[in-house]
Amino acid sequence: MAAPSARYLGEGLAYMAVPEFTSDNNERQIALAGELQTLIRQLDTEHTVTGWVVDLCGNGGGNMRPMLAGLGALTGTGTLAYFVAGRWKKPITYREMVASVNGRSQGARLSPAQPLRRPASPVAVLIGPGTGSSGEVTAMAFIGRPATWLFGQPSAGYTTANNLFRLPDGAELDIAMVNEADRPHRVRTGPLVSDELVPAAPAGAADATLDAAASWLRQPAPAGKW
Repeated sequence: MAAPSARYLGEGLAYMAVPEFTSDNNERQIALAGELQTLIRQLDTEHTVTGWVVDLCGNGGGNMRPMLAGLGALTGTGTLAYFVAGRWKKPITYREMVASVNGRSQGARLSPAQPLRRPASPVAVLIGPGTGSSGEVTAMAFIGRPATWLFGQPSAGYTTANNLFRLPDGAELDIAMVNEADRPHRVRTGPLVSDELVPAAPAGAADATLDAAASWLRQPAPAGKW
């Protein structure tokens, strides 16, 4: 699995790339969440950050809990999204450095994080066809946060939660059982569509999605419209 990365872009902008994470191992979950938390803290401590980029373009999914726990300083606390089936609804929450579903946490339990020096700073979230499943839930967790905007191409469209059934012959069947909804309770079916659609750049060309996000963040007072 690829490791998360971060860098300072200059002009007050910080960049975080969050790859997919497929392990259910408790120690690995805690390690990933802690690494994300440390990267955010370092950027916020070493620079005067006025805007954040969260790149999920290569996040194909896996285990969302350590992703959400590690990014909690940026998403904020409380209910971030929901699993939904008819009138049945389970909240996906982040509180006290624990990401949980319906009040049940699994791994990714950390000591309290250092708050951002500017907690209301705008966040640009990058998505694309490589953003799938739990990567899409992680992107969805930012929808409804003030001063937040999604950039890029439509995501993969795996916006469901699955249940794994083991068959008598040893085979496994993974079935999509529920849909997902954002903080404003809007059920999201199929691909997530960015607030600003950015065509894919040719191979070797500059990252147009990152450029569009950086341009938005440099505005005097960028704000989301949710």
